[in-house]
Amino acid sequence: MPEIPALTQLTTSLNNMEQTVQNQGTLIQSLLVRESNISSQPAFVSDINNGVHHDTGSYHTTKVSSGMFPHVQAVAPNVRKQILEGKYINLATLLNNQENVQDYKTVDESDGSVLLIKHRDPRLQRNLSIQEFLEAFNIYKNIICEKQDRRIEFDMYIQDVIDISARYKGPVFYEYHKAFANKVAAIKLTHDKKFVFNLINGLRYGFDTGINVLPSKSLECKNLLSTKKFPDDVSKLVDDELRKGYLIGPFTKPPFDTYRISPIGIVEGKYSKKKRLILDLSAPHNNDEHHSINDLINKEDYSLTYVRIDDAINIIKSLGIKSQLCKCDVTDAFKLIPVHNSLWRFYGLKWNDMYYFYTRLAFGCRSSPKIFDTLSVAICWILQNNYGLRHVLHLLDDFLLINNPYVDATRNMNTMLYVFNSLKIPLSAHKQLVHLLH
Repeated sequence: MPEIPALTQLTTSLNNMEQTVQNQGTLIQSLLVRESNISSQPAFVSDINNGVHHDTGSYHTTKVSSGMFPHVQAVAPNVRKQILEGKYINLATLLNNQENVQDYKTVDESDGSVLLIKHRDPRLQRNLSIQEFLEAFNIYKNIICEKQDRRIEFDMYIQDVIDISARYKGPVFYEYHKAFANKVAAIKLTHDKKFVFNLINGLRYGFDTGINVLPSKSLECKNLLSTKKFPDDVSKLVDDELRKGYLIGPFTKPPFDTYRISPIGIVEGKYSKKKRLILDLSAPHNNDEHHSINDLINKEDYSLTYVRIDDAINIIKSLGIKSQLCKCDVTDAFKLIPVHNSLWRFYGLKWNDMYYFYTRLAFGCRSSPKIFDTLSVAICWILQNNYGLRHVLHLLDDFLLINNPYVDATRNMNTMLYVFNSLKIPLSAHKQLVHLLH
């Protein structure tokens, strides 16, 4: 099956995500090698006094103990939660005392940093000194190590940062830390290499729709009554699907030895009144000889947890008054996703005595929402990590961007539209919205 041009750039972005994961694995391996050779390398060491030590060599190196800064209790609960979730943290937020932290609110900036602010505070925008970095990072480390034993890993990382600080003047070490921490946070959002591989593979060769036992006998089902009520609409919709490349056909007889023809019908949007063609893949019903396609797909494998309205409300509350919302909607969402060509035969329809077969996800298939959602998750990752649009939520093909009051929402909306356009993902023109909350 040839690669789909409309999704080539998305595949490239996902390949970059996979490469990021691989690079992180290489870095971790190098850290493990350093750990095994720790007796012969300059190391991060501690003594009973928790003091600062110095080593001799071609340049000055500072070694700091892991327990120097016992200030974990000063961190606000919401920041602690974000640390444990693996999100990028602006270390300057950890240098406030407990009273000051409680007075600030959390705002996720477009660069991925998490700030606690009332107003624009220059203390949170500056580069930290090496002493401030050590204090803040040890607070960060101690919070992580409450749940995970990663002290050796973090201690070696601190030593690397100290070495960079000693070798190079200025804020080079802190710029390095910010770049590294952002990349690690981004890796957290890619889920895992399996997710990336499955999505790239599916976009390139077509997705497995999850039919556990392939039908061994052909079956043709009668169409639903709604097709008799709206025959002209059915003809138009079938022609549209064919013109857009979502169907193959028409055939006077099926081109497959074994195939399935499921009923088609018309459904009407509750508010838009727009008519849509559906393929009833739950037919036939109560047939011991022939199970429906949906019955052959494991429901648990393709269950999906949808975003809640409370998720959006919580973000809006955290950002405060005059938060700004941007919304857009993907057109023909399921039909963007290719189905593996070995499965086309099981997604057939019959109209006016001619046969057609879907080559894209069918509206009515049990696995379609879950499969399409993998694309939506990847789009959100790209928007958040490649373009700094931090608060993006999606409900299948609907995307909501929530902006804090200090940014240009129209500009962010244009950025989001640019991303969809560059990925050749079509959007509904009448469902694009920018709204200011009071």
